[in-house]
Amino acid sequence: MNTCGNCGATLAAGAQTCGACGAATGAPPPPPAPPTPPMPPAPAPGYGAPAGYSGPVAPKTNGMAIASLVLSLVGLLCGFTAILGVIFGFVARGQIKRTGESGDGLALAGIIVGFVIIGLGIAWFIFWVAVVASSDSTYNGVIAPLLGGG
Repeated sequence: MNTCGNCGATLAAGAQTCGACGAATGAPPPPPAPPTPPMPPAPAPGYGAPAGYSGPVAPKTNGMAIASLVLSLVGLLCGFTAILGVIFGFVARGQIKRTGESGDGLALAGIIVGFVIIGLGIAWFIFWVAVVASSDSTYNGVIAPLLGGG
């Protein structure tokens, strides 16, 4: 057991100062702490973004633009939705100009496809009116007066 040379108090094993008077004991300092382990290597380039960085964010696609194209394409099956596709397309383009969302191409495609389908529907209707009006069928008595025929 060691005692303090200043006050004679008993010292704890490995103590550098006396607990009673605070004098230095002359004991050797404790050994240094073990070295810290090395940092892990950096990830290889091209394998994802570093933690905390998600990269650039793409602008949101306008929902009306998507609906415009979908409704215009559904107009192939039933022509009435093509009219809604054209309307939604014009509304979507206005929203896209104001908000900066993406989807202008979708809206434009919905407008173009919608107008083409509406035009084909009108041409189809005119064709069938002309066919029925020029035929000698029982329908002639119904449609011919509408077209000015006898």
